[in-house]
Amino acid sequence: MFKKELGFSINAYIQHVKLSEAKRLLLQHQISVGKIASILHFYDTPTFSKTFKKAVGLSPLKYRELNCLQNE
Repeated sequence: MFKKELGFSINAYIQHVKLSEAKRLLLQHQISVGKIASILHFYDTPTFSKTFKKAVGLSPLKYRELNCLQNE
């Protein structure tokens, strides 16, 4: 029913929400990538990193590096 109404699965929606929050958290230097993975309930840090890179096209650390440079 969720997919029929919105056009994507609930799992895809949850992943989108988690990755949006990950992007926000990555801009806070004091929070490690491992801690972000834990906060967002990923199985482990490598799983989080792989999922993030597949969706965003950058590793979490590269995303942090590039976006923090732009904000300075």
